[in-house]
Amino acid sequence: FPAQAAGLLSEIHLDGFYVSADGTVSDARGATRASVPAGLPVVPVVSNQQEGQAEAKVLNSLLLDAEARAQNIASLTVLAVEKMYAGVELDYRGLDINLREEYVSFVSEAAAALHDQSKLLFVRVEEPRQIAEDRWDTGAYDWRALGALADALVIPAVEFPEAYVADGQMEALLRWAVGEVNRTKLQVAMSVYGYQITGETVARTPYLQTLSE
Repeated sequence: FPAQAAGLLSEIHLDGFYVSADGTVSDARGATRASVPAGLPVVPVVSNQQEGQAEAKVLNSLLLDAEARAQNIASLTVLAVEKMYAGVELDYRGLDINLREEYVSFVSEAAAALHDQSKLLFVRVEEPRQIAEDRWDTGAYDWRALGALADALVIPAVEFPEAYVADGQMEALLRWAVGEVNRTKLQVAMSVYGYQITGETVARTPYLQTLSE
């Protein structure tokens, strides 16, 4: 952990935790907070992705099986309490649009359980689709409902460079988002990848590679 970053960060979100179809949570990568400076809040990111691919069946099972649902909420709460984390972040991808309301209900139950233990709940959603100059389709994720329940809604930034021109797509997304969710609850997740543009081809490049070129 770079010492000079300690005064710039408000919290650390620690990747490497995975949910199974039965609702249990595992630390597949052996994630550790040992190198994080004392006093800096740490939030484990619990995901249903393996090797970058969302396992939608795991999420569907979790929402439709009452036992798995209860187990996941219990596992999330135990993780936060026993490891003395500030809370947890749910990064559950590939949600079936037919389970939109079930996911909101699940997040409501998870938030209540964590809040009872004085822990925070962060919820990450997928990138929305712009359908008009001032409107976006968020698909299976109800930003307004989830933002009201969670302590923070983590929204992915638009990836491509052209979105960041003045009055561009990223500005449009943020203007719309603050009408759906209290702006103090919004967190924007931005990639640290650079982009190499050749003609009409845009390729992601690792941060260190970008700096060296």
